[in-house]
Amino acid sequence: MKRIEPLDGLRTCAVLGVLWAHVWMFFKNIPFPLAGVDINRLLAFGGIGVDLFFVISGFCMYLMYAKKVKQFNLESYGSFFVKRWRRIAPAFYAVVLVDCFIYLVRTGVFPFNNMLAHFFFINTITD
Repeated sequence: MKRIEPLDGLRTCAVLGVLWAHVWMFFKNIPFPLAGVDINRLLAFGGIGVDLFFVISGFCMYLMYAKKVKQFNLESYGSFFVKRWRRIAPAFYAVVLVDCFIYLVRTGVFPFNNMLAHFFFINTITD
């Protein structure tokens, strides 16, 4: 599939927004007023870089799915998501385990409940 150049431009804006927001937070949100406008806040795109990545990712996933199937049905849709999960989940689980062991080394306590919450994708409702 050919690249979609406007999508690459949006991805660039998202990257710049995320990077600037992180740099801005790292330096304690130092304001940079110019003509009554906080330039740092303006350049951070209001923190929408991650949101833009989610939209782009959803669109790209739709394109991948749409080009592989001739007709929508639950079986093909389910197998598409299972394949995506098999591709992404091992790396996610590895990062969670590494992070848990780093926490163990730093604090002397292994965060077993937190690890399980992440493994079952319920970490946002268990805090």
